[in-house]
Amino acid sequence: MPSRKPVELLYEPDPSKACEEIKKSLLYRRSLVVIGSFSIRRDGQPYLPNGERMLLVKSDWSLMVHRDSFSTEAVVSWEACDSVKPLCGEKLSIVAEKEEVNESEAEASRGILERLHSLEFDFDRIYAVISTNLVDGTMLLEPGDGELLTAVLLKPELIEMGFKPLPSNDELKSGFVDLIGVDSKGLKTVVLLTKKQANGRNVAELSRYIASVRRHVSDGEGVRGILAAPSITGAALAKLREYNFDYKRIDLEEVNEILSYYRSEIGEKIG
Repeated sequence: MPSRKPVELLYEPDPSKACEEIKKSLLYRRSLVVIGSFSIRRDGQPYLPNGERMLLVKSDWSLMVHRDSFSTEAVVSWEACDSVKPLCGEKLSIVAEKEEVNESEAEASRGILERLHSLEFDFDRIYAVISTNLVDGTMLLEPGDGELLTAVLLKPELIEMGFKPLPSNDELKSGFVDLIGVDSKGLKTVVLLTKKQANGRNVAELSRYIASVRRHVSDGEGVRGILAAPSITGAALAKLREYNFDYKRIDLEEVNEILSYYRSEIGEKIG
């Protein structure tokens, strides 16, 4: 059995090899550093010209761009994204997307509650790709939303006995907090995961996800909703029951135990 590799390093890889390593790193929720010369586009528009920088993508898909200067500030810093994916071609591009609450009152009045924003990193040269698979047994860290999903995929009964995740969530917009499965009765089930206390916004998000799934199922086919979180506000629980959705309490300590086993044992098989 191959030993787990805490760090994978590709020095001056061609775009194809870099793309494959990045795909693997994102698949297994490893932290990733890509060093090179690249430009940045935001929402399809030029944002920063070509320059030598470091792109850091953490395991929860939050990202930062740093430059080698005396300034410690990040050029770009985004909280956890809904999707991060490499585009493979003659040159490497990495695209990150996230939905944010729409602050335009005019658009909100027309029912446009969220806007999909994107960052695209277009690499002219790739100096190094570093992927980390580190195990820290000295302290208990709060898992990220992406790690919650990993734990549920490894142990679906975290949601409930008999729950089976489906192999794809194509029926929803890409998002690591989104999970579709079937319950013990075979009913299609949409799960929204959050590591924070669930609130009314989470209930609204779950409602929108379910509405999206219902557009792709047969008439009369039921779709169930579950909001999984460590805790929930009273108002959110009342709203959840109003929608006839369910709440499942997630034990973060149990999630960490599952992830610790995954990193130390399963990680050896794929490292």
